[in-house]
Amino acid sequence: MTREQEITIEKYRKELDDNCNKNVAYNSSEICKFNLYKSDSEEDKNITIRTVSITGISDDFQPFNEVTTILVEPDGNAFKMTDVYPTELVNEYVNKLKRIN
Repeated sequence: MTREQEITIEKYRKELDDNCNKNVAYNSSEICKFNLYKSDSEEDKNITIRTVSITGISDDFQPFNEVTTILVEPDGNAFKMTDVYPTELVNEYVNKLKRIN
């Protein structure tokens, strides 16, 4: 993992921590997740972040959750994978990766 990737990953980790702290009354400690993945392939140097966050609360105080998958390139650039690829393709890709945290 490059230093640039570490910086980007920490930015996203802090965003999730802030979200979870803001929603602690809605059992965020059980809902929020932050997982890192990497490929076993030598050519694929990207790191993938998969988070689960709370995006809102329903009228009966049930939290709405969102799963987000972010690809972090070696230079630190990052993008939400479902903005570029279909969800099915993103899930296929992540299922082939190795969890590193």
